[in-house]
Formats: sequence, structure tokens, C-alpha cells
Amino acid sequence: MINVHIFTDSLTTLPQDMIAGLNISIVQVYIVFSNAQVYRHTEDISTDKLT
Repeated sequence: MINVHIFTDSLTTLPQDMIAGLNISIVQVYIVFSNAQVYRHTEDISTDKLT
């Protein structure tokens, strides 16, 4: 049997109950502005600030 682990990034639109139910891991996305300002999505900056 093949073991599979599912990953997605922090910009996912998957419902939280699906993420938890399928044991999906979230990989942090880094947002960089002008090669100087670095933000971690959901930690330092929210999605609404990116639009």
C-alpha cells in the first residue's frame, strides 16, 4: 500500500472541517513586497490585505 499525505498552501479555500477530517497539512505562504518586506500569510498579513 502506498502512503499519501496531502499538503496545501495557506491560501487554500478548503473548508476547515475538510482539512481536519482528511488530516491535510498547511504550508505557509510568504508574501514579499519590493524584496524588502516579507510577510507570512495568516501570521503577519491577512488575505484581505492582499487584494
